[in-house]
Amino acid sequence: MSCSKCSDPLLVADALTCVSCEGEFHFACGGMIEQNFRKLNRNAKANWKCFNCKASPGSSGVALEDKLEALINGMRKEMKEEASATRREISEMISGLNGKLDSCLMKYESLNGRMNEMIANFESNNFEFDRRLSDLERLRADGQSSYNHSLNLELTVAECEDRRRRATNVIVYDIPESALKNVLSATEEDLARIKQSLEQLKPEFASLLRRLTRIGKFVQGKCRPIKLVFDLPSTATDVLIANRSTQSPVFSASSDRTPSQRAYLKGLRDELARRTASGEQNLTIRYVSGVPSIVLKEQSKRSSSSLPKNDPHCA
Repeated sequence: MSCSKCSDPLLVADALTCVSCEGEFHFACGGMIEQNFRKLNRNAKANWKCFNCKASPGSSGVALEDKLEALINGMRKEMKEEASATRREISEMISGLNGKLDSCLMKYESLNGRMNEMIANFESNNFEFDRRLSDLERLRADGQSSYNHSLNLELTVAECEDRRRRATNVIVYDIPESALKNVLSATEEDLARIKQSLEQLKPEFASLLRRLTRIGKFVQGKCRPIKLVFDLPSTATDVLIANRSTQSPVFSASSDRTPSQRAYLKGLRDELARRTASGEQNLTIRYVSGVPSIVLKEQSKRSSSSLPKNDPHCA
């Protein structure tokens, strides 16, 4: 291939591609020194623009679209990587079932339930992503440029980014506060307790924990929740599934919800209280296709998972 500016041959390692006109340039022809070019990350290269496109009318008007497009592409890639990791894990679990028949029969029900929940969770996330992507593309196609429209897009992007950051987190409750005065020593004691609990669920969970921290200010006589940060979103999901699958959960835990998710759950609880007070019976809150909803208790037993009880983080 050749440079769009000087027409000389162009190596892939030295190329910059304009996100607007798709022209390919030597980094020097694009106005960049080699030191700065080598420091560019993948996202910066993917959003680079040539001089002509930067100077063209209306180029600033698509800045939000460029940012949104980059975020959508990043989310799509993360979804594919997570799907690939999930498929690999499922494949490895199935291959391991070639052991003794008695062991297979004992583990089949638990394994099958876990696989179904993982698949349902993935399909729910995929459906939610496709829905948001369709909404964003429809809004972009409408060509609206009002302040409110731009603000809504920014809020949606911010919410998606916040949920992505929290996807590796698990919130654990009711772990007693350390009596040690030194903050570092108290944290080490919390870490030892949490790792011991994780090993009860699955030995490798403890090694996948990256860090933990207490949430909020210390108040005498109260236990602050602990935020656990794992290596991958799939690990955080596996920990929650494993904890719910035990006859007696090792600890009280939930996913790390955004303020919007917690506000939505609070609204559902208020609505449930109003409907119950008005005489409706057998209603409860359950997750249906990954979304908390008010359903009949009989229906929830067939098709949904329960909302964690006594979860102060989502109140």
